[in-house]
Amino acid sequence: MWRKLIDLLFPKFCLGCGRSGSLVCGECLAGVERVRGEEVVGGVKVGFALRYEGLVKRVIVQYKYRFSEELVEVLGAILRERAGLVEDEVMIVAVPLHVRRWRQRGFNQAELLGRALGEVNDCLERVRWTGAQAKLGREERLVNLRGAFVVKAGYVVSGRRVLLVDDVCTTGSTLRECVKVLEEAGAAEVKCLVLARGR
Repeated sequence: MWRKLIDLLFPKFCLGCGRSGSLVCGECLAGVERVRGEEVVGGVKVGFALRYEGLVKRVIVQYKYRFSEELVEVLGAILRERAGLVEDEVMIVAVPLHVRRWRQRGFNQAELLGRALGEVNDCLERVRWTGAQAKLGREERLVNLRGAFVVKAGYVVSGRRVLLVDDVCTTGSTLRECVKVLEEAGAAEVKCLVLARGR
C-alpha cells in the first residue's frame, strides 16, 4: 500500500526514454549491451558486465546516490547473469565504504550487488577516509588509498578463494588496494567482478 502511495505521489520515469512507470523500462533495459568483458586494469584482472556510459551510467549514478530497490534488483540480476554460479567455497567480499560515507548514503552499493550472488562476507573494512576518488587521477588515487583498507580482526581469509565485488571500475586503484590487503592476509585467490567498466 505504501509503495503504491509513494509511486502515486512521486511517479517514476525511465532514465532512458522518459516514459513513466519505472526507472528503467523493459525496452531500454533490453537495449543495454551486456559485454561479459575482462580486462587487466591497474594491474588487476577485472570481470565486468557493462560499459559505464550512456544509460548505464545514468542508472548506476541513480542507484549509487539515490537508493532504489527497483534498481538493486535490475542491476543485481545483470551482475548475477555475468557471474554465473558462484561456488559455495568462494567467499564473496564487497568493497567497503568508510563509515562516514555509509552514514551519508545509508547503504553500500557494492554490498547490495554482492548479495545478488550470495552471502557477502564483511571481512574488509575501510579504516581511512579518502574522499571522492572520482575527482582524482590514477596516481593520485593510488596514493590516496594506501592504508585505507584492512582485514578485520577475527576474520579468517587465509587459504580462501575470494570474489571481490564493486559497482564500477575506472582505474582499478580501489580494487588493487583491496586485493593487496586480502592477499597479504593469506587469500589463496582473489578475483574481481564489477558491474561496469569506466574509462
